[in-house]
Amino acid sequence: MKTNILLIEDNMADVQFFKTILFDGENACDISFEYVESVHDALKRLEANDIDLIFLDINLPDSNGFETFQTIYNKACEIPIIILTGTDDKELALKALKKGAEDYFIKDHFVYTSKFILSIIRHSIERRHVYNLLKKSEKKLRSVIEKIADAIVIINSDGKILFVNPAAISLLGFDSEDLVSKQFGYPFADYENTIEIKIVKKDNSERFAEIHTVEICWEEKKAYLLSIRDITKRKELEERVIEEEQLRVLIETTGAICHELHQPMQAILGYCDLLMLKMKDEQNFTTIQKISNQIQRMSNITKKLSQITRYKTKNYLGDKKIIDIENSIISK
Repeated sequence: MKTNILLIEDNMADVQFFKTILFDGENACDISFEYVESVHDALKRLEANDIDLIFLDINLPDSNGFETFQTIYNKACEIPIIILTGTDDKELALKALKKGAEDYFIKDHFVYTSKFILSIIRHSIERRHVYNLLKKSEKKLRSVIEKIADAIVIINSDGKILFVNPAAISLLGFDSEDLVSKQFGYPFADYENTIEIKIVKKDNSERFAEIHTVEICWEEKKAYLLSIRDITKRKELEERVIEEEQLRVLIETTGAICHELHQPMQAILGYCDLLMLKMKDEQNFTTIQKISNQIQRMSNITKKLSQITRYKTKNYLGDKKIIDIENSIISK
């Protein structure tokens, strides 16, 4: 059975991007993809009740911001919704996560692979399936969360762990016997809210995760189901976007500074040449020649700096690092 994906997006470049990346993976044959360009058209399409996952741009011609998500969520609360947002709208995306969205992508810097997006789609559908089951029935809850890809931890009102699924054992880095009946040890959000935590595993490695909390009845007592999503990869991607933006600004600023330094250095080299032509004293001639050589060296360095497109660093004075000009990528 195909996974029916609805993209709600009015930017044709982004629509084409999703067509390309969704049908690039090995599971492309299992996907049915369609798009609409407005909330109005989306609500009409959702009447058929056959969509498995929604990608939603929160800024559309007939709706804008959080209201866009709320309108679609009210219509299709049982369907997983992944928010598409720009860097400036990240806070809105996080707000939507707290209110029921499954995930979000930053559109301005798409560095996501087909494999990564298909994985997010699969996990989002699995998570929403579990939440829908919670609303309708708890009969098969244990067997479902045993198999789900996300880490699931069930705790009582005192924070003591009652149950962990295999994914939680893997993410938290401890055996089941080291976890069950012990305190969870991490903060967790109130119902329908999401928070981020840093997990320190048994081997001292670190992972970043989001926790979403659902109140349930477990063994006839009030309990909390914590859905813990590993977001380490997403944070690494976001950090890479930030680093690339910082690099772009650094390269542009360096190029501007080098351009401003070039003319004064050329003027100094010219004066040095004139002095050496008129200089009869050998000692002073040698001194001026050394000055000229060093200015020329500075000129060569600034020229290389102005042409760097991607830099590398090297150790300098202990734990400090400086730009390795010779091994950085220079535009020709």
